[in-house]
Amino acid sequence: MPPHPPAPFSHKGRRGRLGVLMRLCPLIPSAPFSHKGRRGRLGILMSLCPLIPPTPFSHKGRRGREERSMPHVSNDSTSSRCRRAAILVESEEKIYREMLHNSEMKEGALIQEQAVQATEIARRAVTLAEDKQASNIVLLDLRRLNSVADYFVICTGGSERQLKAITEAIDEGLAREYDIQPRIEGTADTGWVLLDYGDVVVHIFSVELRDRYRLERLWSKATPVVVMQ
Repeated sequence: MPPHPPAPFSHKGRRGRLGVLMRLCPLIPSAPFSHKGRRGRLGILMSLCPLIPPTPFSHKGRRGREERSMPHVSNDSTSSRCRRAAILVESEEKIYREMLHNSEMKEGALIQEQAVQATEIARRAVTLAEDKQASNIVLLDLRRLNSVADYFVICTGGSERQLKAITEAIDEGLAREYDIQPRIEGTADTGWVLLDYGDVVVHIFSVELRDRYRLERLWSKATPVVVMQ
């Protein structure tokens, strides 16, 4: 707000005829002043009030010094700001949609890559077990069953020594080729060794325990991918 001269005397804070008259004080010869009775210079001014046109002013809400000092904002300017704000919001929404689309594409590609790798690991485990003369090798696809893994590899070793050899061949071969380490449960002397690779689980049984647990029957709804006697 630009500087203004101090407001002259007004009744109840308003500037108007009395304010205009107060600025005329220097033009009127000095006279005894009294606040009560309005005698003197102020009294003379009050008598001139009907001759002065009213000055529009308001302290609260009506036009006055505050409103006159504020810049005028046209409707065109307001509409222009609204259009710019709408364009900005639309641009931000477009960027967000593109980021979300890219994120979904990357997530989909990652899931597909993991699925392909799981299939390769499962098939490679079958080959490594076959190289160690494992028998009754079965590869089950569990993906449509929404189970704890995508694939089960089940095979049988004829002796404790063979179970150990199959376990070491699969463990070392997959670690070398895919740089992965399984969670191992059981040992060859118990007759059941489990190698958990997350999406692929390898079960290596002795003949007796393979007959007892019959995982193929337990997961009979799974899709057999490889069956080797």
